[in-house]
Amino acid sequence: MKEYYNLKELEGLVDLKTRQLKYRMKKVKEKYKNDDRLYRDKKQWNIHKSIIFEFDRKKISKDARICKTNTLVTINPDGNYDVEYNYQLLKDLIRDLNIAIGIHVTCDYYIEQGERGQKFHTHFTTNLTPKFSRLIYRYANVYTRCNVDVRCVYEEWQLLDYLQKEIAAQGTITC
Repeated sequence: MKEYYNLKELEGLVDLKTRQLKYRMKKVKEKYKNDDRLYRDKKQWNIHKSIIFEFDRKKISKDARICKTNTLVTINPDGNYDVEYNYQLLKDLIRDLNIAIGIHVTCDYYIEQGERGQKFHTHFTTNLTPKFSRLIYRYANVYTRCNVDVRCVYEEWQLLDYLQKEIAAQGTITC
């Protein structure tokens, strides 16, 4: 890796176009005006590798946000099944998804009992995007008929309070 980059070279490193880099350069040169990590040589700026982060995109695009999201899946099997059955159903689902799509699938699961001691159901967050919701529906219903809900989660920390309300079992499964 080089020590110094010019704006043209930065275009390949960060997710900004030339015009956006020039606008960003205005702010960066004000911030680093008395610093030797940024200097002008002839007609081009030389930017030290330690301040490249200043040129990162502030707002991420919709596609990038979708790729970075986790998905919350709720599986509610029809019938009164115990914690062990829900766990086995989840393990089989994750294993089948991993085989079908060939992507390393991880999930953090929370098995909880419904209101007033009713049936157990499972919530889990996974690294798959909602584009895989059809596969999740299909594989969740292979062993037992289930109600399945798949939703995007943009901020997982907001969801944790809800998921940890009445836990019967929790853990992580990786395949």
